[in-house]
Amino acid sequence: MYYRLQNEAEQPKLSTIVSLCVGFSLDTLTGYHLIALAGYTLLPRNTLHRIYAYFIENSQSLTISECNKFLEDMGFHKQGELLGSQQRK
Repeated sequence: MYYRLQNEAEQPKLSTIVSLCVGFSLDTLTGYHLIALAGYTLLPRNTLHRIYAYFIENSQSLTISECNKFLEDMGFHKQGELLGSQQRK
């Protein structure tokens, strides 16, 4: 993941940015700033984006595993939706 973030030609996935926010327990302001720097905006009408916003706002009390469990329970289980590193299929 680190080397992909270093590659300026490839925009990081939104799930990668949210993973960093949760993994490093970033405060809300820093998390949203990081998302903006990556070129994303969380849309309030997008369910996945609302869930990601919840994770960012509560990142200091959540783990990536807890977030992924919540995402799976809500029906989000595709490769680009879960947080953290995933095994390739």
